[in-house]
Amino acid sequence: MSLSVLVVLAGLAALYGLYMLIFLGSYFSINDIVLKGHWKRLDAQQLIEVGGVKQGDNLFLMNVREVHDRLMMHPWVREAAVRRHLPHTLLMSVVEFKPEAVYVRPDGMYYVDKEGVMFKRLDAKDERGYFFITGLENHPDVLSGDDERARRAIRRALGLGRAFGRSSLGKRYGVAEVHYDHVRGFSVLTDAPATQVLIGKHKLFERVKRVDDFARAIRARKSKVQYILADEPGRVIVKYRTKKTTEEGAGV
Repeated sequence: MSLSVLVVLAGLAALYGLYMLIFLGSYFSINDIVLKGHWKRLDAQQLIEVGGVKQGDNLFLMNVREVHDRLMMHPWVREAAVRRHLPHTLLMSVVEFKPEAVYVRPDGMYYVDKEGVMFKRLDAKDERGYFFITGLENHPDVLSGDDERARRAIRRALGLGRAFGRSSLGKRYGVAEVHYDHVRGFSVLTDAPATQVLIGKHKLFERVKRVDDFARAIRARKSKVQYILADEPGRVIVKYRTKKTTEEGAGV
């Protein structure tokens, strides 16, 4: 047998040995699955099961893109990254969605995050300790069928709810709902007592501030408020439950 043939055979044997080591041997099997992230509703074992990985799997045979895609199918997973750390470790980093409000649609209720992304339909076990967003199915941006415009409408409702929640009345009475009406625009419904505050379609944050400027006078009346109208430029109208009078003040 010639020397060249021996060299070829030796090379093939080496390649076969390398193949056996990498793909069929235990040297590159997974010993550790490391997960990074801070979660409230997810946990490490759940994510490992969702990712479809286990100790003993071969790192080289594993398709990390498929593991990533399986993680992203979980409704609470906002972002995920999966990578190999040779020779024995699989690293998974997962960012959890954080709900800001409950978006009520004709087909059900969904959590939305601060970016206006609708990410999970609520079931019987899900927490409902967030303000509701209603009526947006009639908003022009939602009716447009454009996802980014729809998210913009959701972000606007979220911003209004947060702004009112930071106001004097919001801190005192809470925010139960942000509603959109295609004629009158946005309104806020306080939690306790339930009071509607009509804000309108434009200059939402300026109008929340205008209502807040009247908060002390409203509380001084020590009467239950039926509704507040702040949708017209330059004035706030307060209707009280106990009297037939309507108080009107000049806005700032």
